Amino acid sequence: MKPPPELSSQNLGFSDIVVDSDHVVRRHLLSLTHSPSSPCTAPYALSVQLALHYLYTKGIELQFTRDDAWQLGKLTFKPIEAHTGGYQGVDAFGHQILLNYRSSPSPEAIPSVGFANAPSMTLQQVLTGKLNANAVKDKIVIIGTTAETFGDYWLTPYTTPQGTLQAIPGVFLQAQMVSQLLSAALDGKPLLWTWPLWGEVIWVWGWSFLGGLFTAYLHRFIYLSLAGGIAIISLYVSCFIFLIVYSCWVPLIPAMLALVGNSLIATTYINMKFKNY
Repeated sequence: MKPPPELSSQNLGFSDIVVDSDHVVRRHLLSLTHSPSSPCTAPYALSVQLALHYLYTKGIELQFTRDDAWQLGKLTFKPIEAHTGGYQGVDAFGHQILLNYRSSPSPEAIPSVGFANAPSMTLQQVLTGKLNANAVKDKIVIIGTTAETFGDYWLTPYTTPQGTLQAIPGVFLQAQMVSQLLSAALDGKPLLWTWPLWGEVIWVWGWSFLGGLFTAYLHRFIYLSLAGGIAIISLYVSCFIFLIVYSCWVPLIPAMLALVGNSLIATTYINMKFKNY
C-alpha cells in the first residue's frame, strides 16, 4: 500500500511479519530492501522505527560495525542467516533476528519502561476521558485493533491452558518486538543467539560419543537404559539452562537423536560381532 504523500519517509515503517512453516512467529523482521516498483519504500519495520525514535531521545542512535553488525546502545548483533540454530535453509531475506518474547505469563503482558507491564486501554475508555495524559507522556503508544474479525492475529510459542498455541493481535506482537529492542538497548537484555556451526557440530558429536561409551562399557540392558535416561534428562536440562540463563538456542533434538542413535548402532554392532564368534 502506498503511504500518504505528505508523510516523510523517516516516519514510515512496514508491518510485515515472518512466520515459520507451522505459522508461528519466532522471528523479528527488522529491515527490507524493497524493489523500485514497490509502493512501500520504508526500509525499517514499524517496531524498529518506534524503538529508534524513542532511543534517539535517550541519546542512542543506530550504528553499524565494520563487520555489518547492528549496534544499538548496549546491543550489538548480527541478523540471522539461512543456517542458524534449528533453522536450516530458511529464507533469511532482509535483516531478521530471533524474537525473544518477554518472560511474562501471557504474550499480551509486556514489560515497559516505568511500568511492570505496559498498560492497555480500549478506544471507549479513551473517549470517555479515562486516559491519564501522564501515563503516555514520553512513552511509545501503539494503536491497533484486537477484533478477531479484522484477521490480524498471529500464533506465538505460548500455549493456552488447553494446550494449543496462543494467538495474539498484531498490535501486541508489534509491542513485543519494540520491547525486545528497548530491553536490549537500554538494559542489555541479550537477544536469542546460537553457536556457530562448528560449535553445534562438536556439541552433537559429543553426545553421540557419549552414547557409544555407554554401549561399550554398560553391557546389561538395565544399566544402559538407566544411563541413557539420565543422559537425556541432563541434555534437556542443559539446553533449558542455556536458553533461560544465557539466551542461547542449543540443539536439543539433533543431540538427542545422536545420543540414542549411536547407542543403538553400537549395540547392534556388538551383538552382531558376538554372534559371529
